[in-house]
Amino acid sequence: MNTVNRALETLRVELQAEYGDEYPLVSADRSIVPDSRYAYELYQKLFKEEYGTGANQRLSSLDNIKKVVTNTERVAVEQHCGETIVAAVTPLMERAHTLRESGEIVFIDASGNMDRDNLRVFLIMTWSVAGGLPLGVMLSTSEAQTTLEKGLKMLCGILPDGGVAMADRQTLMASLKRIVYAESEVSMGQHMEVLDREWGDIYPSFLSYAMGLYQRREEWALCLRDDIPTNGHNTNNVVESAFRVVKDSVLYRTRAFNAVQLVDFLTNRLESYYQRRLVDVANGRRARQRQQRAAAPSTGEITQISDDIYEVRSSQQAHETPYVVDAAIASCSCASSRWKRVLCKHLLAVLEQRGDEMPDAHLTESGRLALMTIATGQRAWPAGWFAPLAEKPGD
Repeated sequence: MNTVNRALETLRVELQAEYGDEYPLVSADRSIVPDSRYAYELYQKLFKEEYGTGANQRLSSLDNIKKVVTNTERVAVEQHCGETIVAAVTPLMERAHTLRESGEIVFIDASGNMDRDNLRVFLIMTWSVAGGLPLGVMLSTSEAQTTLEKGLKMLCGILPDGGVAMADRQTLMASLKRIVYAESEVSMGQHMEVLDREWGDIYPSFLSYAMGLYQRREEWALCLRDDIPTNGHNTNNVVESAFRVVKDSVLYRTRAFNAVQLVDFLTNRLESYYQRRLVDVANGRRARQRQQRAAAPSTGEITQISDDIYEVRSSQQAHETPYVVDAAIASCSCASSRWKRVLCKHLLAVLEQRGDEMPDAHLTESGRLALMTIATGQRAWPAGWFAPLAEKPGD
């Protein structure tokens, strides 16, 4: 998107490069290079036809929002407490919900100054090996808590049904919260028994999922640890980075013509940006952040505690408390792994001993296929498309 003057300047630059010495003659032809007044009037005419009037128009009077969102039907527009809220989930956003990370940690932040009415834009993001990925987008005329709560409920309503009746979701969520915030492990077990007794027969799949989480309770239960696992994300930089993408790569540091166009850009153009980004990563065409890999300690310093839990002593600080490595989730208790997201030598040693894949998933064929599937919605690709060009040593 460009302003009228910037569009004209871009046209002149392209014509100058194309025609060279003949540019002065070409630029004098107004059928090729119109003047600013004509271009501005054309801009007003075309944008009014596409998005409606841009002057003093609030979301409450926008009838064209669903019309401009051409790539999905998962859009909702509602009035709540005098404010208007738009919630949308594009096909790529819907597919991003299949990532494991989308069920573990979600980031949300708001920004504004993107259109003439200064609507608030909320991005809901998750983390992936390709960087932050959007799970949904909301626009509203307010940042009040009630508005945000309503917008999140609207997003849940337009997502595919997860198999749990709408009337029961709040009760089940409250049951899980009681488990998370239990004051002791005994209390956790009691709440889990209540969940099994009251809901096990009604939602067996949900109970199976909850039991799987309960088996890993040391990772998330507040009574069993004094910190919360954030995979190294201790700020909201995932969403802040996404807003930089919106303002730099979608809006080009200009304001939308009106709220309808802003919705158009946040669903159609933002979708296209993340498609290109994922395709580049899947095809190996995007520079990856290098993972630091220190020399691994010898296997004699690794002690297996259970199926996936290991204790690893540093070769340089053997007298220190050993680090705990969980191979199932590729995590280590050392500071480098927890806070810097570095592939530490302790985790590397355990994975090499087990013969497991490294957690940098987009280096594997299956990981690259998953990213391409999110980007395009297709799983059928030529054989060997995601295979490395050269075999790894030892293969």
